[in-house]
Amino acid sequence: MAKGTGAGSGSAKGNTSGRGQRDLKVRVKTAKGRKLSSKLWLERQLNDPYVARAKREGYRGRAAYKILELDDKYRFLVP
Repeated sequence: MAKGTGAGSGSAKGNTSGRGQRDLKVRVKTAKGRKLSSKLWLERQLNDPYVARAKREGYRGRAAYKILELDDKYRFLVP
Protein backbone atom coordinates (compact mmCIF):
# COMPACT_ATOMS: atom_id res chain seq x y z
CA MET A 1 0.00 0.00 0.00
CA ALA A 2 1.33 3.42 -0.89
CA LYS A 3 1.95 6.04 1.74
CA GLY A 4 -0.71 8.70 2.11
CA THR A 5 -3.61 6.65 0.79
CA GLY A 6 -6.47 5.05 2.59
CA ALA A 7 -9.01 6.01 5.14
CA GLY A 8 -6.79 7.48 7.86
CA SER A 9 -4.55 9.65 5.74
CA GLY A 10 -5.01 13.36 6.01
CA SER A 11 -2.71 16.31 6.06
CA ALA A 12 -0.68 17.06 9.14
CA LYS A 13 -2.99 20.00 9.80
CA GLY A 14 -5.88 17.68 10.60
CA ASN A 15 -9.31 18.41 9.25
CA THR A 16 -9.27 18.49 5.43
CA SER A 17 -13.01 18.37 4.82
CA GLY A 18 -13.23 22.13 4.49
CA ARG A 19 -15.26 22.45 7.67
CA GLY A 20 -13.91 24.09 10.79
CA GLN A 21 -13.97 22.51 14.21
CA ARG A 22 -16.93 24.69 15.21
CA ASP A 23 -19.18 22.83 12.80
CA LEU A 24 -18.74 19.64 14.79
CA LYS A 25 -21.45 19.38 17.40
CA VAL A 26 -21.87 16.46 19.75
CA ARG A 27 -25.44 15.36 20.26
CA VAL A 28 -26.25 13.56 23.48
CA LYS A 29 -28.55 10.58 23.31
CA THR A 30 -31.32 10.69 25.84
CA ALA A 31 -30.81 7.97 28.38
CA LYS A 32 -33.54 6.46 30.48
CA GLY A 33 -33.77 8.38 33.71
CA ARG A 34 -31.68 11.33 32.53
CA LYS A 35 -33.38 14.65 33.17
CA LEU A 36 -33.57 17.32 30.49
CA SER A 37 -31.34 19.65 32.52
CA SER A 38 -28.67 16.93 32.74
CA LYS A 39 -28.88 16.32 29.01
CA LEU A 40 -28.53 20.03 28.25
CA TRP A 41 -25.57 20.42 30.64
CA LEU A 42 -23.82 17.42 29.11
CA GLU A 43 -24.39 18.77 25.61
CA ARG A 44 -22.96 22.18 26.59
CA GLN A 45 -20.00 20.50 28.26
CA LEU A 46 -19.17 18.27 25.30
CA ASN A 47 -19.40 21.17 22.84
CA ASP A 48 -17.37 23.65 24.89
CA PRO A 49 -14.01 24.42 23.21
CA TYR A 50 -12.40 25.34 26.55
CA VAL A 51 -13.30 21.96 28.04
CA ALA A 52 -11.71 20.18 25.07
CA ARG A 53 -8.62 22.41 25.27
CA ALA A 54 -8.26 21.81 29.02
CA LYS A 55 -8.45 18.07 28.46
CA ARG A 56 -5.82 18.23 25.70
CA GLU A 57 -3.46 20.33 27.82
CA GLY A 58 -3.90 18.16 30.91
CA TYR A 59 -5.84 20.60 33.08
CA ARG A 60 -8.62 19.32 35.29
CA GLY A 61 -11.21 21.76 34.00
CA ARG A 62 -11.88 24.92 32.06
CA ALA A 63 -11.52 27.09 35.18
CA ALA A 64 -7.75 26.68 34.83
CA TYR A 65 -7.79 29.33 32.10
CA LYS A 66 -9.51 31.84 34.40
CA ILE A 67 -6.94 31.14 37.12
CA LEU A 68 -4.08 31.63 34.64
CA GLU A 69 -5.65 34.90 33.48
CA LEU A 70 -5.91 36.14 37.08
CA ASP A 71 -2.33 35.06 37.74
CA ASP A 72 -1.12 37.09 34.76
CA LYS A 73 -2.83 40.12 36.27
CA TYR A 74 -2.02 39.70 40.00
CA ARG A 75 0.95 37.28 40.10
CA PHE A 76 -0.31 35.22 43.05
CA LEU A 77 0.90 31.77 41.92
CA VAL A 78 4.46 30.83 42.82
CA PRO A 79 6.37 29.00 40.05
